[in-house]
Amino acid sequence: MIGRLSATITACKEWVFRRRAARWGWYLLVVLGLAAFWLFAPQAEIAFIYNAF
Repeated sequence: MIGRLSATITACKEWVFRRRAARWGWYLLVVLGLAAFWLFAPQAEIAFIYNAF
């Protein structure tokens, strides 16, 4: 079962990175997720993550 899941994930990653629109959509999703986290997370949590780096 783990091998099948791994193969499915790999196939999905290959599909996304072969297609320019899907790749840019993925990047946009990541950026929007980070922006939403930054805007809606408590300030203490953001400070903790910022200081961790």
